[in-house]
Amino acid sequence: MSNIKINITIPSINEKTICPRRHFNVQGTIEGNIPKNSKFKVELFDENNNLVRYAYSNRINNPNTFYGHPDLIKYQESEDPKYKKLKEFGFPELIVDDINNPYDSLRNANIKCYFTESIFKALIVSASDVDHGAIFADGINYLDENGKPYNYLQEGNYLIVCSLFDEIDNVLASVETSITIAPKDNLLLCRFNPKAHKENMCRWSKENNLTIINDTIPGYLESYTGNWYYHLGLLKMYRSNDITTYYSGKVHMFIYCIDESSTSYATELAYLQSKNALNEKDRINYYYYDIGEALVGNKKGIIKQFDDDDYIKICRVDIVNDLARENIFNLNEESMINTITDLDDIHINANRIAISGVIKPVQLNPKEFILKSDNTYEIKNKICKLKYTILDKIIERKIGYQRIIDGIIQEPSVFEFYNVFEIDENYKGKTLDISIECFDEYDNKIGNANNLKIKIG
Repeated sequence: MSNIKINITIPSINEKTICPRRHFNVQGTIEGNIPKNSKFKVELFDENNNLVRYAYSNRINNPNTFYGHPDLIKYQESEDPKYKKLKEFGFPELIVDDINNPYDSLRNANIKCYFTESIFKALIVSASDVDHGAIFADGINYLDENGKPYNYLQEGNYLIVCSLFDEIDNVLASVETSITIAPKDNLLLCRFNPKAHKENMCRWSKENNLTIINDTIPGYLESYTGNWYYHLGLLKMYRSNDITTYYSGKVHMFIYCIDESSTSYATELAYLQSKNALNEKDRINYYYYDIGEALVGNKKGIIKQFDDDDYIKICRVDIVNDLARENIFNLNEESMINTITDLDDIHINANRIAISGVIKPVQLNPKEFILKSDNTYEIKNKICKLKYTILDKIIERKIGYQRIIDGIIQEPSVFEFYNVFEIDENYKGKTLDISIECFDEYDNKIGNANNLKIKIG
C-alpha cells in the first residue's frame, strides 16, 4: 500500500464552478516518497463517465518548458539568474516534447502537465479557438492527441481525477473532485491594489456574495521571485480566459485605481462596451469610496453605489499646501492640510484646495472599441475632461488621477480626478456655486452636472 497522498488545491473549494468556454488549471500537492520514474495524469470525465480531457507527464521535474516563447512575459534574468526559480515554479501551458523543436508539440494539450516531488500543475483546455466556442483566441490554439481542435466544454457536472503512477503504470495514489461548468453571476470587476483596498474588496465581496476569482487563471504566471510588480505570463491567454467570466451575468464594478493598461479597463470593461452591455438594464452596477480612498488619515472610506442618474461623484475637498499637484495625491498625505468630507457644509479659509471625485463609465459607441491581437482593445473614445463653472467662469481640467503609494507614482486612473485650484482673492467672502460637467474626446457632454457650494472665509 502506497503512503503517497495527493491533494487538489485548485480548483479550490469555493471555485468549483467554472465559467463556460474558458480553460482552467488543476493544481495540488503530493506527499510521500515518489519513485524516480513516476508519471502523473489529470483526467476530466463528464457526468456520463466519458473521458473528455486529459493532461499527463511521463517524467518528474520535466525541463521541457518553452520559456523562449515570444509572447511570454517573465522577470529579467538579472532578477532570476538562469531562470532557476522560473523553471522550479513550473508553467504547464508551455510544456513541449522536445525543447529543441518546441513548435512541433506546443499545441498538444495532452502534455500540459508538470509535477515534482511535492506539487503538480496541469492545464485543462476548453475550446481551441473562437471557431470552436472560445470568446477570444488564447494565442496557442491547443489541439487534442489526434491533432484536432476542441469544441468547448458544455455546461454540466464533471469529475477531475488526479493520479500518480509508477513506471509500469500501477496507480500509486489518486484523488478526485467534482466541478460544475456553468455561468456565474454577481461578478466583481475591480483592481486589487493598494493593500488596504484589496482587503476591502475581499471582505466586501464575501459580505455581498460577489464572485471573485482567486484561483490561478490559465496563462497567468504568478510571481515566482517573491515580489509582485506587474502581470506575467501569456497575457493574451490570460485575458482570453479572464473575459469569459464577464460573458454573461450581472457585473459589480468598483471604480478605483483603474488605469488604461489594466485588464479591468482595456479588456473587461472594453469587452462589455463592445457588446453594448452598459446599456443593458441591470447588467452593471458601479461603486466607489465616498471619500475617494480606502483610507485618508483616520477616516475610512465607505463603499457607495452610483445612482442611475449619477455620472459625477464629488468625494471630498482637501485644503492643500504648495506640495499639492494637479491630479496627483500622495497617500501619505504630504500635501494635505485638512480634508472635508461633509459636502453639504463646506466653509474654508485657505489659499489652495483640491476637489476629489469619480466618474461613472458610460456606454460609448461599440464601434470605437477595436479588439487587438493581444486581447486588449484599442479605445477610440473615453470621458476625458471636466468643465468647472465657477462664478460664470469656465475652467477645463483633465480626468486622470495618479496616486503615490509607498513612494511609487501609479498610472493615471481613468475614472477619477484630483483637481487643484488656487483661491482667487476675488473669491474671498463669497459662496462659490460650482458646477462640474464631464465630456468625451469629441467634447460631447456626458450625463448630468454635479454641483458644489463652497463658502470662502
